[in-house]
Amino acid sequence: MKKTELLRALQAEIRRHSFDTFVDESPSVAQGGKGVVVVPGCSACRKPAKSRVRLEA
Repeated sequence: MKKTELLRALQAEIRRHSFDTFVDESPSVAQGGKGVVVVPGCSACRKPAKSRVRLEA
């Protein structure tokens, strides 16, 4: 594989991912789960971000 082909493939993979939020498909409250949970992370591969934002009043 040439360097330019590899670079294009890597750039396409990077563009596919975005840091956003997505709805976690956890069980509903009636099923013993937390219900709808909005999670920060990559919405393409549905991996949550491992950081927490500290909110101060």
